[in-house]
Order: sequence, then structure tokens, then C-alpha cells
Amino acid sequence: NVLTDERKSLLEELGFVWDSHVAAWEENFALMTEFYQQHGHCCIPIKQKELSDWAKRQRRIYNRNLQQQLGTTSTGAGSSSAIKNTRV
Repeated sequence: NVLTDERKSLLEELGFVWDSHVAAWEENFALMTEFYQQHGHCCIPIKQKELSDWAKRQRRIYNRNLQQQLGTTSTGAGSSSAIKNTRV
């Protein structure tokens, strides 16, 4: 089964989404942008569950990436934080 350029073009004319993860991120970003324009901040109330959960995920991903860049792991018991490492 081959997806020819012609078939690909036909699907794209319909607005076919090739990467659903990218599309979902872009949709949530648009919702975040709209929220920010209306409220002037990005602190989404819990009652807006889907957008609130998305914002939490973005923060979690950001923090995980930051920890990896700093060479640290979770700041739970028994581990060192980036702040402690820089103060030593």
C-alpha cells in the first residue's frame, strides 16, 4: 500500500493532520493565547481542566529539561537540587 503524492495532496486539501501530537499542542497553545489575551496571565483555573492540565504538562516538561541541563534529578529526599549544587 503506497501513499502517492496525489493521495497525500488530496488528504492535505481536506486538512488532514499528519502528526496529531503537534496538532494537539498547537490547538492548546491557541487556547492558552486566547486565555492570556482575555485575562493577562497564564494561571489557568482548575475548572478549565483540559487547558489547566496542558499547562501543567508544559511546566513539568520544562522543569525536567532544566534539570537535565543542570545535571540534576528529582529534588526529592536523598537527592540534590540545582540550588544546593551551585552553593557548594
